[in-house]
Amino acid sequence: MKKLFFSILVISLTSACNSGDQAFDATGVFEATETIVSSESNGKILTFNIEEGSVLTANQ
Repeated sequence: MKKLFFSILVISLTSACNSGDQAFDATGVFEATETIVSSESNGKILTFNIEEGSVLTANQ
């Protein structure tokens, strides 16, 4: 009887230590599309006048 009481007491105390305040930004399964962008010539990029999400055309 003492072992059962002690076991229940330990389980109760350890479960009470969990605050339950888990502030997740997002949960679930995330999928990403990976795109490799490579240059046709050597050099440094001096300006990059493209905004994220912009639609590009060929030779732009």
